Amino acid sequence: MVEQRVRELERQMEDLTARVGLIDGEKTYWQAAPQPQVRRETAPPHRTVTLKRPAPPKTPAPPPAPPPAHPAIDRSFEDLLGGRVLAWVGGVAVLVALALLFALGISSGAIDETGRTLIGAGVAALLVGAGLYAHRRHGRTHASLALVGTGVAGLFMAGTVATVVYDLLPAALGVTGAAAIGAWATWLAIRWRAEVIGWLGLLGAVSAPLLSGASLNSETAGAATAFVFVAAACAAAVVVSQRWDRLALAVFTVATLQWWGFLTTAPSGLVIALTLLGFGAIGLATAIGREVRLQEPEPAASRLALVALNALAVGGIGHWAFGDAGLDGAATALLVVLAVVHAAVGAWGLRSGRIARPLALLTLTLGVLFGDLAFADLTSGVLRGVGFLAAGVGFAWLARHTARRATDDVLLGAGLSGHVAIALAQMLAVTPAEDLVAGDPGAAGIAGLAALAAACLGSGVLMREARPVWGDIANGLGLAAIFVLTLTALSGLALVAALCAEAIALGRYAQRDTHDSIPGPASLIALGLAATVGVVVSLDAAILPALGAVALVTATVGVIAYRHPAGELRNLLTVATGVCGLYLVSLAALELPLTGDADQGQLQLTAAWALVGVGALVVGVRNDLRGLRLAALGLLGVAAGKAFLFDLATLAPAQRIGSLLGLGLLLLGGAFAYQRLRPEAPADLRSVPSALR
Repeated sequence: MVEQRVRELERQMEDLTARVGLIDGEKTYWQAAPQPQVRRETAPPHRTVTLKRPAPPKTPAPPPAPPPAHPAIDRSFEDLLGGRVLAWVGGVAVLVALALLFALGISSGAIDETGRTLIGAGVAALLVGAGLYAHRRHGRTHASLALVGTGVAGLFMAGTVATVVYDLLPAALGVTGAAAIGAWATWLAIRWRAEVIGWLGLLGAVSAPLLSGASLNSETAGAATAFVFVAAACAAAVVVSQRWDRLALAVFTVATLQWWGFLTTAPSGLVIALTLLGFGAIGLATAIGREVRLQEPEPAASRLALVALNALAVGGIGHWAFGDAGLDGAATALLVVLAVVHAAVGAWGLRSGRIARPLALLTLTLGVLFGDLAFADLTSGVLRGVGFLAAGVGFAWLARHTARRATDDVLLGAGLSGHVAIALAQMLAVTPAEDLVAGDPGAAGIAGLAALAAACLGSGVLMREARPVWGDIANGLGLAAIFVLTLTALSGLALVAALCAEAIALGRYAQRDTHDSIPGPASLIALGLAATVGVVVSLDAAILPALGAVALVTATVGVIAYRHPAGELRNLLTVATGVCGLYLVSLAALELPLTGDADQGQLQLTAAWALVGVGALVVGVRNDLRGLRLAALGLLGVAAGKAFLFDLATLAPAQRIGSLLGLGLLLLGGAFAYQRLRPEAPADLRSVPSALR
């Protein structure tokens, strides 16, 4: 018994060691981390084996963390106030002091203009030197960076004052020196990754003419704008290299205010063009260059705003400046250049994927916007509306070949609907709405409506697969334009014929293309318009055009009902065909009397109703059409009521006799035909014994 127990324990231990390691003779090679070894003592038979496992060592508990020295103070907030905020505020204070020195001068007048300029430049240079020394001696600190940034702005103000205000330096020399200082500050800001140099130094440099109190006139504004351009270009280089998008917006705002003021001094056309080209290129290159460098899927909102604001500022201010100078051709040329540049950049961005898709779409949209404005300047009349419609078709083509995204839908939808709306406004400007209502659109109105219909239908075809909802809207607008064109260009029998043809064509197209949901309802609308116009023509026109109009409507309704699939709508169209046919017969009976007597028409109308009723009753009985039989009986009842109530009271004796005689004969013939053709009802066998059934 004991031997069996020992063997069982040995087998369990072997299984346990096989799970953890490999046993080779008397040694164990572990695959996991070292474990406490188990000592196994072999014993002779009939002896107990003792297993010994050493106790695991005790792990000492970690010492408690010391409490913070000052738990009530947030060290990060303290560092922010004591380091960055103090440095920035100090730099701004020194910059304002330098601005006051240059703007107000020294009240005692003991120091002349040259002395003030040299003192300001010397103080700025000392600030730069102190910042460089502090950075080299004590490492990177906010104070050292703020000193350098403030000194750079001070040097720019000194150069601006010496060149623009006091005329101590030639403009070329002053701008060259500013370019050298700006290039060095740009290199230092990028190397040190010092945002404070960008804000205090380069933004201060862009603001130098404003801070120094330089009064702009036709002689000094050009030099001041050159200083602004140099500083803005340096700031753009820093923004492209670093993640300081807000600095780009600040530089754009300050620079735009100054070069706009320069353009108010009425410079020459060449200077206006160079100013717009230079600052516009800086703004666009800043946003696009930063986007190309980052390669982010979604651009920052600041870059989108910079592209839009830069384009609108250059286009709007430039167009005004050229117009104020009497250069209308140059103003239009500016719009063309902006359109080409933005469209090319946007198309390149979409094709290459080097910039984020929303930014590329926005740039392309701006290009289309400027193209529209340029086209509006170059054209007029119907040609302008046709051009806008062509641009709308282009947006429809983009919608077909563009992946569906929320931003795509918004921009493409705005482009398409905006161009169609502009085209409509242009068409109404050429042909007023009251002329369209009066049916006198003129050649221009007809051409505009035809172009609108073609553009909308073409856009609907392009977008039907990619954007079915947009395609339906475009098709509906195009068909509405066709209906308006038809109603305004034609009249009388020709109008009824055109509407009937449109109704049949749309019905055929709806049967062939079941995926398009617009032609079917449009066919019914055209049919309703044709019926309405047909009734008006039948009341106002001569007898033959009136009969022709009603006959066309009747035939059209019958064709559509015959080709329409079985269903409730087909039944309604069939009933409408019968009503139109009855109206045609009634009109012919009233307006085509066989004699010259005026009462003859009423007699013929009664006879016609009775004849039609009997004929419909026979057809309904032969084909077992219960609805037709009921309608025929109703018509015969109306004919009988007219004969007894109206004809006997109003017609002459001879017509009364003829009306009653004809009606009676027709009713008798109808009753005979009904009884002969109507199958007999089966016999009621419920009372017959079951053996005889």
